[in-house]
Amino acid sequence: TLELLKEIRPQKVNITRYSPRPNTPSSQLRDLPSWKKKERSRKLTEVHHTINRELLRKRIGDTTHLLTTEVGKDNSTIGRDIYYNNIVVKEDLPLGNWYDVKIIGSTITYLIGETRKQPTGAFLPGKTI
Repeated sequence: TLELLKEIRPQKVNITRYSPRPNTPSSQLRDLPSWKKKERSRKLTEVHHTINRELLRKRIGDTTHLLTTEVGKDNSTIGRDIYYNNIVVKEDLPLGNWYDVKIIGSTITYLIGETRKQPTGAFLPGKTI
């Protein structure tokens, strides 16, 4: 799993500790000690954070579309781009609108953007107006 993670470098990963499932071939195998599962989970998380940090840093300088979806801390707004990346904008913006944002920073888990224009439209399921 670790080598595959390093090879394909996905941005989104669901890391869950193994537990046997009834009626599967692996349910017949001897279970690993809990400490070993935790160790493997921590290593996968560490590698994923390294990969994600690199992938998000590459986006700095890009301009993208942001759909505002939630109120953030300290008068910020959180939204998603078309690739489902979280983007935090340090402005109090109305929810449900599309904005053009320039990516100016990143963390391990999200991008930081600043708005470039007024809203490009309000979002309604199935259409943009």
